Amino acid sequence: MAFTAIFEGSPHARVLDFLAEHAQFDYNISELAKHSGVARPTVYKVVADFLKKGLLVETRKVGNSQLYQLNLDSEVVRQLLEVGPALTPAGGKRRLKLPGGRAWSR
Repeated sequence: MAFTAIFEGSPHARVLDFLAEHAQFDYNISELAKHSGVARPTVYKVVADFLKKGLLVETRKVGNSQLYQLNLDSEVVRQLLEVGPALTPAGGKRRLKLPGGRAWSR
């Protein structure tokens, strides 16, 4: 995804980039921080913002860790996933299955 390039590396864009690239999976705060390159305290704030806006959902708990995933039922998330490839330089494409049998190509 190219949200990081468009939004000049903002923490929100970096976390969104990572989640959009791995939308099928759920992650805890530490994993989001590690893979997005954003400090854990900042990831807590980003996740809170995304939850409030309906962009993320809580999926399950593993031990004491809450896991989060992009809310693929959200129209906003679906639109972000659709526009993301247009922001990315031409290259390989992948397909992601969305709810309702729709597919998103990247």
